[in-house]
Amino acid sequence: MVRYYSYSWPKSILFPSHPFKIAVFFPGSFVLLKNQTYSDTLLGNIFLLLHILIDGDLCEKKNKEKWKQCGGPFYLQRLENTNMNSPEKSILADPESNREPDKLAGGSHQEKGRLGQTLIFGIGFLFFLIVSVIAWYTLERIEAQTREDLSGSLKTILRTTHSALHIWEFERKADAVTWAQSIELRRIVEELLKVSRTREALKNSPAQARLKNLLARKGSMNRRLGYFIIAPDSSNIGSMREINLGLTNLMAGNGDFLERVFNGETLLSHPVISDVPLLSLYSGQVVAGEPTMFVVTPIFNEEGEIISALGFRLDPAADFTRILQLGRFGKTGETYSFDANGMLLSDSRFDKELRKVGLLPKGRRGILSIEVRDPGGDLIQGFQPELARDEQPLTAMASIAITGKPGINIDVYRNYRGVEVVGAWTWDPSMQLALATEIRANEAYRSFDFTRKLILTAIGLTGILAIGITLIVNVGRVRALSLVGAVDVGRTRALQFAKMAQEREARIRGVVDNVGDAIITIDEKGIIESFSPAAEKIFGYFSPEVVGRNISILMPEPDHSAHDTYLKNYLETGESKIIGIGREVEGLKKDGTVFPLDIAVNEVWLEDHRIFIGTLRDITQRKQAEDELIRSHDELQEAHQELKESLSKVKEAHSSLMASEKLAGIGGLTAGVCREALGIINTISTHLQKVKMKSKDSDLLQSLRTSREETERIEKIIRSLLKFSREDEGEIKSVKIHEELDSILTLMGHHMQLNGIEIRRDFDPELPELKVNPDEIGQVFFYIIDNAGPAMPEGGTLTTSAGQVIKNGSNFIRIKIADTGIGIKKEDLEKIFNAFFSSKPEGQGTGMGLPLCNSLIQKHGGTIDVESERGKGTTFIIDLPLQND
Repeated sequence: MVRYYSYSWPKSILFPSHPFKIAVFFPGSFVLLKNQTYSDTLLGNIFLLLHILIDGDLCEKKNKEKWKQCGGPFYLQRLENTNMNSPEKSILADPESNREPDKLAGGSHQEKGRLGQTLIFGIGFLFFLIVSVIAWYTLERIEAQTREDLSGSLKTILRTTHSALHIWEFERKADAVTWAQSIELRRIVEELLKVSRTREALKNSPAQARLKNLLARKGSMNRRLGYFIIAPDSSNIGSMREINLGLTNLMAGNGDFLERVFNGETLLSHPVISDVPLLSLYSGQVVAGEPTMFVVTPIFNEEGEIISALGFRLDPAADFTRILQLGRFGKTGETYSFDANGMLLSDSRFDKELRKVGLLPKGRRGILSIEVRDPGGDLIQGFQPELARDEQPLTAMASIAITGKPGINIDVYRNYRGVEVVGAWTWDPSMQLALATEIRANEAYRSFDFTRKLILTAIGLTGILAIGITLIVNVGRVRALSLVGAVDVGRTRALQFAKMAQEREARIRGVVDNVGDAIITIDEKGIIESFSPAAEKIFGYFSPEVVGRNISILMPEPDHSAHDTYLKNYLETGESKIIGIGREVEGLKKDGTVFPLDIAVNEVWLEDHRIFIGTLRDITQRKQAEDELIRSHDELQEAHQELKESLSKVKEAHSSLMASEKLAGIGGLTAGVCREALGIINTISTHLQKVKMKSKDSDLLQSLRTSREETERIEKIIRSLLKFSREDEGEIKSVKIHEELDSILTLMGHHMQLNGIEIRRDFDPELPELKVNPDEIGQVFFYIIDNAGPAMPEGGTLTTSAGQVIKNGSNFIRIKIADTGIGIKKEDLEKIFNAFFSSKPEGQGTGMGLPLCNSLIQKHGGTIDVESERGKGTTFIIDLPLQND
């Protein structure tokens, strides 16, 4: 039977007649079109439409029995209630149908056939090309994003580790400077400088015992392995180990290190091989050849002259290496440091591997034993370099880093083990060392490589599918053309055409069966009608085991019990949760294994009933890859959290250093000295008063008056220092805030006047008292005033004031500290209270002072602001709330 459908189409060159009719064929029908026979199947109808589109023959219906030609020798027979046993009904109604097939099909038809063949191949190739271009563009974007994310991670790790290292360096230097400013230590050093430079003389000096009691007593060493007092001639006049007394200090052979110290710098050395056996943190034994570090600072006398240097011995493994080893991510990440010669200055994370390949002797550590050189291949995989280690070139990263240029390389290079890595690096000019963070390239790009393989596989399958479909269509056309000239259009032709259709369907089935995705069809009741070989492979069932059974046998709970309800709801309402949408679900294998599936379901109508075709793909490997990505992300987050915790501890240590070490360290040591000095000053004042009362000599009286005034000035300074160094840390007291500021000015005034800085005070004497922590407020005043000095290298004026103001209806006491220095850049003003930001040259500031001041003022409910103009100076404005009792 043939059903006719009308389609309206605009009149054009392609379609000169409209409306036109097209025939759709159903079981029991066939058609002779230009002497070609098409089967009454879905594929046959597709071939018919392709023939019309390619050959351009569209015909109007003239009567119920035939369609007249319109543009070529074209006749179509409508067969109603076709009986394949009646050959006469298979003959064209027009008399011209009795012509031989070769006469009906001329040369023009063959030319159109070749054109159709070319067009089919062209469409297939164009489809494959479009898919390939889209896949290529997708890969390019994924790769670019991966490289950008990797670059950002490497830079963040390096920057965070670098900041942590600077904070640690600042703490060690500040600790040494605090001890070097001790009055008791200065007196001991002055005595030792008078002793002969022999070991016995220095050993038996009473000052040596006092020095050891001062520096080496329990709790004072604070992770230090030893101490040195170094004379200007570089000899050790004080040491925790008597064997070092009288000898030339180890750092004398380290370039201009000691020369810079005696010029006023506080320096932290690189790790060097110790001159004495030390306790190894790794073996727990005292061994020779262990690496050590030194922090050395000058000691000044009362006249401000450098008389010697104080040095502390440090273990690089205690903090230096630990900070670097925290700065890594992933399973193969590593952060390390090296000097300008490429020598490793921190322990390697891969010491065991280095010993296994022979780069590191047994019992030795990577620090000061390994140079950052490129062996030319992966030593871990058994590569044997032709060149000796000292003849091998520095790695691509190290050769750039030692020139002082920071950088990042995510295009892969070899590290000192010959392993291919990506990394970022920087050069620290203040510490004269390079920092590098690296990770194996295959780990860094693992997710991208997996994605690329998936996409390339998909492209390959798409290409195979496109070629297969193109070949099938072309084979179908060739088969149709091969029937040109056939005379028997009766029962024999119908049987032959049916056989050919079956062969075509078999070929299509062959292609479908070999596609990697599983294809399952079910009816409206959920009963499986077909089960492809790919489905057999995925679920573990053979097709006969599942065909005729409900699809729910392939689903775990709760979908197993609910599937029939889902299907019934869709048939009744048309509301779909999966049909025509596609989603990820879980499947159930024959052996009971539950696994993830990617499924797309489409609905197809066949006459008066419909079937559902499901395309399924096992995404277990993809899920595993996603889980691996999640694990990698979690490891990165853990590493990031470790760094945050490390930074938090460092910040706490910094705050502790500023508040505790300065106040408790100086306070504990200085308070006793100040009280002792006050007793001596009082005695001197009493004697001066007695002499003044007895003497009548005017010159002598004038000298006594001058001595008395200087004694009172010294007493005021000592009392200010005692007040700054008091031991009641953390206690809230009611104080006059301008008196606290005046104490700090008195303490620091002499030093600032020596530098040509004039101090001006403008305090309201009627200011009420404030409840504050004097130590914390004093620390804020101390830091701001101490920073004002370097801002006025040529001298200037420091103006301080204190008065009462009203803000937002509340009473505040406002303190202003203004200098006439170089000022702060406008673009830096918004960032000076940010942690780790410093406007000083790299290596001269940690960026933690002002954030600490801001935190302490906020702790008291106040605010701190800054006004500055480049070249005119800077003013800090502190407002503290005046609380009523």
